[in-house]
Amino acid sequence: MRILFIGINPKDTRQLRLQEEINIIKDVLDAQPIKNKYKLRVRNASTKMAMRRYLNRHKPNVLHISGHGNDDQTLLFEDSSGHSDIVYTNQLGDFLENYNKHLKCVILSACYSLNDIENFSNNIHCVIGMKTAIGNSKAMDFSSSFYDSLSSGQSFESAFNIAKDEINLSQENNEDILKIIIKEDITSVVPTSPVINWRLVGFIVMVIILVGSLMFYFDFSIA
Repeated sequence: MRILFIGINPKDTRQLRLQEEINIIKDVLDAQPIKNKYKLRVRNASTKMAMRRYLNRHKPNVLHISGHGNDDQTLLFEDSSGHSDIVYTNQLGDFLENYNKHLKCVILSACYSLNDIENFSNNIHCVIGMKTAIGNSKAMDFSSSFYDSLSSGQSFESAFNIAKDEINLSQENNEDILKIIIKEDITSVVPTSPVINWRLVGFIVMVIILVGSLMFYFDFSIA
């Protein structure tokens, strides 16, 4: 599974702990027993143009955008000078539909990213975002729990529910900050890179060499 993490923190916005979140996700994925099943690509300081390049180049199955959002259904990307550049969440959904052949899950880890939005995309199986404001610590807790569950074999929806309920353990009023939109009629199967058993490959190569050597020996002996 290919995961693309895009961290966005314009110069004129509050500093986020993006590198800590990235390190948490890396540690969780690195701890999985099957190596290289989950490939994480990290790109920071993203403009709209850079996001398009990353999507075309890496063809992610999961797109995780972490940054700032507003309660007017906008996200803050960066312009060419590193300052805030407004992106409308609904328009982002339309744009990302162009990549739905491989893109199965979009995570908008930003305040209010899915506030009052019920249909982000018609052709992306899973979209995760925030109903309200979310702090750095809870965003990192979500990433840790979500990717740990996902890489352990849970579905996108199950991994989301586990992470949501885990965050709510420390909230008396059980207020849901997180939101998920699932399109049930779209397959959630994500192509993964084949896992190569190098020990088996090495054994087969040794057998081939041994058989070849024996055949050469017997041919030489008969001659």
